[in-house]
Amino acid sequence: TRLSRKLKTTHMTKIYLSFLFIGLIGFSTSAQTTWDNFEDTRKGTYGFINGTFIPYFGNPDPSGVNTSEVVASYTRNQAEAFDVLILDAAMADLSDYVSGSSQISIDVWSPAAGIPIQITLENSETAEPDNFPAGRHSVYLTETTVAEEWETLTFTFDTQPDAGVSNTDVDRLVLLFNPDTNTDDQYFWDNLQGPELADDPCEGVTTN
Repeated sequence: TRLSRKLKTTHMTKIYLSFLFIGLIGFSTSAQTTWDNFEDTRKGTYGFINGTFIPYFGNPDPSGVNTSEVVASYTRNQAEAFDVLILDAAMADLSDYVSGSSQISIDVWSPAAGIPIQITLENSETAEPDNFPAGRHSVYLTETTVAEEWETLTFTFDTQPDAGVSNTDVDRLVLLFNPDTNTDDQYFWDNLQGPELADDPCEGVTTN
């Protein structure tokens, strides 16, 4: 009957729109890539580091969201309030990260809950240690929620200190554990997921 055909058409349209919506969601988050998992993937080069960074460290608690055998250990330099760990790599268009449709994430094992973690994306040519906010394209924040347990944390866009840095002119990721404090806590982290690289050297290369 006409009614049954109409109902069937309406049902199929809803199914099509549902798949289209799911596909669009997948497309909006496809720009995220693995920067470092300390096993078989690393994008970029580690530059200046304030604290003690051990990139291939035995997982102290291989359970929960991170059962990987190898992770990174990072101990803050107590003398530096804004202790930083820098990873250099030219990034693709960051528009989705500024808008919030794509997000940076990381697995963290922290000594306490409520510890802020910050990521700042910068232009290395203009950002200097003593010239904030110049060169700082965008700041992303998150906070630990458990102590001595692995969790996956997602960063939320916070501010854009230097609006003069374009979304396609960023080549530095700065990671800060518990910024603006003088602590010497040790953290473990893994599986940093961030923006797609502008020119990924691993693109199309068979994993060794």
